[in-house]
Amino acid sequence: MKQSILKTSGYAGAANLVELILALLTAGLSIRFLGLEDAGFFLFFESLMQVNGGLFNLGFQSAVTKHAGQAIAECDEPLARRFFQVGMSFDLLLVALPCVIIVCLAPQIIEWSDYAGSTTTAVTYIYLACGALVLSKIQQVLTTGLMIRHAYGLLSSFRIASNILTNGLRIGVLIIAPSLPALGMTNAGVLAIGSTFLAVVFVRKNHYIPRFYFGKKELSQLWSFTKWEYVWSLCSMLTSNMDRILIVKYFGLAVLPIYSMAKRVLILGHRFISGFTDYLFPILAGKSDADRATMIQNMDYSLRWSLYGLAALLYGSAIILGPVLLNLVVGNDFGSRAQPYIIGFSLVGWIYLMDILPYHVARASARTYINTTIMLLSTTIVFSSIWFFASHGNLLMVVICQGFHLPVLILHNRWAMDYETMKQSAMRVFSPATGFLIASVFAIWIYILLEQTDLPSVLSALISAALLLSAVLIAIFAEYRFSSNDTIKITLDALFLKIQERRKV
Repeated sequence: MKQSILKTSGYAGAANLVELILALLTAGLSIRFLGLEDAGFFLFFESLMQVNGGLFNLGFQSAVTKHAGQAIAECDEPLARRFFQVGMSFDLLLVALPCVIIVCLAPQIIEWSDYAGSTTTAVTYIYLACGALVLSKIQQVLTTGLMIRHAYGLLSSFRIASNILTNGLRIGVLIIAPSLPALGMTNAGVLAIGSTFLAVVFVRKNHYIPRFYFGKKELSQLWSFTKWEYVWSLCSMLTSNMDRILIVKYFGLAVLPIYSMAKRVLILGHRFISGFTDYLFPILAGKSDADRATMIQNMDYSLRWSLYGLAALLYGSAIILGPVLLNLVVGNDFGSRAQPYIIGFSLVGWIYLMDILPYHVARASARTYINTTIMLLSTTIVFSSIWFFASHGNLLMVVICQGFHLPVLILHNRWAMDYETMKQSAMRVFSPATGFLIASVFAIWIYILLEQTDLPSVLSALISAALLLSAVLIAIFAEYRFSSNDTIKITLDALFLKIQERRKV
């Protein structure tokens, strides 16, 4: 089972790494070639679509993953099919509703955003984006149908190919004929091709063509699981997307690209790191309570330690190299202007990592109410803080306050992981991060000192990045040499052995 987790984590990590690199590059080029006004509307409407998608996303796919997966494990294929078809039917009907609303309100949306470009261009993009939303939901449904068949390698390969194709075409469009409708057509076209491919694979893997089905019994079982997921999704939508709508309201479209580009460090960085645990939920959900508890106990420290190591490299590199790369890609000192917000969102990213394991554990043990309760508390704290600081014109505090829910995350760990006290929970959360935090702070401190010298900014960044890598490797060696955790030592020994074998070959 450990090899299964490591293998699927590797698949997920590769897919998320490709997505991280290409998405950041595409976002930077969008700002450069579209200009702040069009790029601002593009990012604003992207957030609006995600908000509407969150409002009407009842989370049926998570419930299908659990219930259909269990039915397959019990060799009850007809029941698994019914669960899948009920989830698909309601999800596809619900995704059509926000699209109709947005299409009808397109002129009002453009007017509210104070978009100064062509109304026809904006309306065309809105129509295409709505079509892309429907196609993306179809892909999500088909992905669930393949995930319950444990087609993790196939799905990761598809994600890599899809990301390369989508972002490659986007970059080509931005260079040759930059416009909002062209981007919209690119997104919708790639999603249509991807949906067709997944549909063919789905039929071959599952041996049936899905049809609309609205079984009350299956719906009741799915809803008993997903009602908590839906509330969680609503809260996540408020903190993940509504902040950008508030930025437009209080700071204007021209500020949104700077804020959004910095936040992409958090969003894509967290997606990349948490992507290594994408398949943890279906693996844990299929185990008995006793086996699941043993597995969680064995992976607790080592999984957190691995995620923190990735965070040290990723967020440290974002702080050091991010501004330099943005200055090169976008120009006009864009990276220098975004630097304070990149630092802020990187700190928030560290805090987000503390919540990955308890989130999956609570879902796998059918205690999704824990995640929802914690999310309600976190959203109340974070969203009210965002609104307060945005209304007072303090953009930096809008960024920093998104980590104000740290005490709530400590509570989440205690509740979901069944720790005895809050002190024990805090120790379990923070202790694996100690070495990597010291390494990151050291490298960033050197970077700040070098920035005050006469060295070129590119050279300062490269020196600091090399120091960051060295410091992280030292932290890994120290953990291997002095830690009492056998899982980490066994994993690192296996890794070193593979490296030596490949060198011999």
